[in-house]
Amino acid sequence: MSGWLQRLLRRSGVYGNAPDSRLEQPLRTASILGLDFELTGLDPANAHITSVGWVQGTGVSISPATSFYSTVKTSRSLEQSPVIHGLTAPVIRQGVPVRKIMQQVYPLINSHIIICHHALLEQGMLVKLAASFRLDTSTLIIIDTMQVARYLLLKQGAVISHNSLKLSVCRKRYSLPDAPEHDALADAQACYELWLAQSCELGIGPEDPISRLSHTGALIVKKVGKKHR
Repeated sequence: MSGWLQRLLRRSGVYGNAPDSRLEQPLRTASILGLDFELTGLDPANAHITSVGWVQGTGVSISPATSFYSTVKTSRSLEQSPVIHGLTAPVIRQGVPVRKIMQQVYPLINSHIIICHHALLEQGMLVKLAASFRLDTSTLIIIDTMQVARYLLLKQGAVISHNSLKLSVCRKRYSLPDAPEHDALADAQACYELWLAQSCELGIGPEDPISRLSHTGALIVKKVGKKHR
């Protein structure tokens, strides 16, 4: 890792004196987790998870056999979820408690680089829930494909329109096939696929580390757990 990046991360208090080795691991050997939460709203502080999906992979290879999907039980108002996600109250009542979901995903976030589209939602929920359940301290390393898209468009001198950063629109730029929208597992795989296309446009090769993204604004490094909110 470059000296200036180490100094920046240390000043932020994220690592102390121990940078996370995942930032310097070659992409070809990096453990990747495409992750998506469907929420009752766009404010993680007040929203609740209604469904979750993820798929794992290594570098440029996605492993469909690792796919996971579940609805998440909540007694709170579903807001627009039945309209947007097709998840009705009877379906949600059959879901898995969010604590159990965190028990399953939390070990993965400490060993994987997470890929999300509009990652502030997933980041916000993980920070909130890890603190709420007083889970041990862990480090999130997230690549936000929406921010990668923003960086690439601005670099080209493009004007950012109201829908130009949508996942489906971003995928079309690379002629990726249409994928179901507002489905947690489909979105998790779709953003993983998008990242693979974006990494090629960025010129990130299989031997390059994820820290090469530091100048794009798309790399998020965040401590979570019982001592971090």
